[in-house]
Amino acid sequence: MGAGFSSIESFILTAQVQQANLFGNGQSLALQAQVSGLRQLLSLRFFEPYFLDSQISLASDLYDQLFIYPDFAQHTRGGSLTFGYPITYPPYLRASLTYSGTYDKVEVGNTSTLFGTASTISLFQTLPLRNLFTAGFTSSIRPTLTLDTRDNRLFATSGVFVQGSAELATPVLGSQLEFIRYRLSGSFYYPLSGGDGTSQGFVIKLNTQALLITSPSSAGVPIFARSFLGGILDLRGFRLRTVGPRLPLNASLDPNSPPIENGAIIGGNLSYYQNLELEFPIIDKVGIRGVVFTDAGNAWNLEQVYCNAARGGTYDVTDPCFHGLSSLLRLRTSYGFGIRWFSPLGPLRFEWGFPFEPLPFEETNVFEFTIGNFF
Repeated sequence: MGAGFSSIESFILTAQVQQANLFGNGQSLALQAQVSGLRQLLSLRFFEPYFLDSQISLASDLYDQLFIYPDFAQHTRGGSLTFGYPITYPPYLRASLTYSGTYDKVEVGNTSTLFGTASTISLFQTLPLRNLFTAGFTSSIRPTLTLDTRDNRLFATSGVFVQGSAELATPVLGSQLEFIRYRLSGSFYYPLSGGDGTSQGFVIKLNTQALLITSPSSAGVPIFARSFLGGILDLRGFRLRTVGPRLPLNASLDPNSPPIENGAIIGGNLSYYQNLELEFPIIDKVGIRGVVFTDAGNAWNLEQVYCNAARGGTYDVTDPCFHGLSSLLRLRTSYGFGIRWFSPLGPLRFEWGFPFEPLPFEETNVFEFTIGNFF
């Protein structure tokens, strides 16, 4: 059991019960509950490393989770079943296939939580954003290929972790929502000193992720599947989920109503970000390390219906219309520094980010702290 606090989720309460060797067969069973100012999660996970005495692994998950974002809340119930197989041994290269079945519900306004009622701004009730709120059952399959040569999965100092996947949700599988999502991510670690897995020297780290999601449905990609960047988990120096395309809409259906301040954030179908860091020791004996970094990335809207709804007044980096290479070159960039403490409670991150070219409505610096590794 544990408790904590972060600038992203405010308070955090966690509880977990796990049996790592169920019935002496090497299987694991874990029940986890987590509550914070941003999410509620209840999950049950079963893992079989040698399914039917083979090299195939089996993982089964059941979960009920609620995410409370600034503009809407997403409630997801469902589960997944994953089969994995090591292509090379030691298992540096691994293939897996996941089936997921979930029911997603999106709410604006008031949302019931364990601690009462949370309010979200109902900007997304304004037309033409109604199609973004397509909710229903999603049934999908996702093949994944993973290359992992890290020297340590928790505190890597050398090696690479590269993963690519393609997720297909289709009526053929009984899905009410249709989309295909491609994701490619990579983390690279290069030690400037040490690098033997025990040394705590200077380490250069690079983290990248690209995502593309499209839908053949006229309603487009639902809002909970779109990409929102910003915050200590991807683009530091920007507030959580504030980076990406914005629509200049009025505050209500009345054409004489004032415009929504700074536009409505709709998320992107396409996104990319990268994080380049230099991590170095400060007080090694107690696990205190420093970091300097620079981040870059953005999210872009590919759906013409929202481009057509734009009526000007946006900045180039928040344009809801996609213009090919010229749009891809419009990246949000930042730099900063931080302190990391690998404490007995887990890794703590305290980081200050500074946008290189903040927009008039953005802050010139953002301080955030959280519990957990970055990459």
